[in-house]
Amino acid sequence: FRMVIAHRDPGVPNWIDTEGRAFTLAEAVKEKPVLLVFWSLFCGTCRDELPILEQEQPKYADKVQIVTVNLDEAPRAKTVKGFAKQQGFTMRMLLNKIDGKEFNVDTAYKIKATPALYLVKKDGTIAYGHYGAINPEELAEVVAKAE
Repeated sequence: FRMVIAHRDPGVPNWIDTEGRAFTLAEAVKEKPVLLVFWSLFCGTCRDELPILEQEQPKYADKVQIVTVNLDEAPRAKTVKGFAKQQGFTMRMLLNKIDGKEFNVDTAYKIKATPALYLVKKDGTIAYGHYGAINPEELAEVVAKAE
């Protein structure tokens, strides 16, 4: 399922990543567009898609930032971090935690299913969304929309 969206990002402040670092989307998009990829440990399709994104990431590093957002509850943060390390992922992985507190990111972004991918342009507009697994060819098409 694909959708074209032309609305502002909900402006979620200060996400926390698996390394405990803060991430603010409004600041990140000033550098270059961001592909937000929402996923869950319990989603087999998500676990299949993440290695594809990791593999393709270097190809698009000059055009977009690929940032994953895990939607599992905050207590699973160690499991998410362990999974990322075991898989050798270098992509930034954000947790369902805002300013140190559990937060329902899926509600803010109206996520109906995982995996979900949103393209956030430099002006903060969510320009494109995709539910379901994405293959390398589809990813190339999404990245092209970032320009």
